[in-house]
Amino acid sequence: LVAVQAGLVRLLVARIGPRATAIAGLSVGVAGFVVLSGLQSGMVALILIPIFAIREVAGTALNGVMSGMTNPDEQGGLQGVLMATTGIASVISIPLMTQTFALANQAGGTMAWPGAPFAVSALFCSAALLGLVGVMRRGHPKHRQ
Repeated sequence: LVAVQAGLVRLLVARIGPRATAIAGLSVGVAGFVVLSGLQSGMVALILIPIFAIREVAGTALNGVMSGMTNPDEQGGLQGVLMATTGIASVISIPLMTQTFALANQAGGTMAWPGAPFAVSALFCSAALLGLVGVMRRGHPKHRQ
């Protein structure tokens, strides 16, 4: 992850821009979570993790996009909102994903789907991607490319 955030983000942002980098990262995230939700082999999942780690470029690129859309005197507020959102998501995601896993794999149930939490992640990542594309389509007076 460090290699992706330190090296790949810089390369992609320089080559295709921060908005396209964020969209590409979220797109890889959606695809990765969908694939992981249907895998039956842990070994295949381990092999694919480095490829899907590319989705990490989205967060760093999005931070740059949002910073570019925010006035200099509001940067501290932006970073505070981002950290608060991350904290809330961290608290909510643990019970959400464990309960999703439990419901999809109930003892005596008709179905066993160990990848269900990844499907939920794909839904959230898709929502973020659609939201980002919508915001980028509308544009922002400070950040049009």
